[in-house]
Amino acid sequence: MSTEKTSVENESKPSCLGAVMPRCSTCKHWKQNTFYDYEGVVNDGFCSELGGEITIELKTGWDGGYVDSIETKSTFGCVLHNEA
Repeated sequence: MSTEKTSVENESKPSCLGAVMPRCSTCKHWKQNTFYDYEGVVNDGFCSELGGEITIELKTGWDGGYVDSIETKSTFGCVLHNEA
C-alpha cells in the first residue's frame, strides 16, 4: 500500500522541482534595457513574445497610481522561453 501512496504523492508534485527554471536573460526574445554593472545587479528588459499573454490593470489618479492586477494566459512563463 505504501508504494501506491508514494507514487500518487510524486504525481502531484511539480515536475520542475529542483530544476533550474529558464531566465529571461537567456532568451532570444528578451532585450535588456538597463545596463548596470555592479555586483548582484538585476537588469530590466522587454520581451517581444509576450504579446497578449499578459494584461496589467492600473488604477490611476491625481496623486499617482498603482498596479491593481496582473492577469496571465496559461501559456505565460517559461513555456515561451527560447534560448539565444
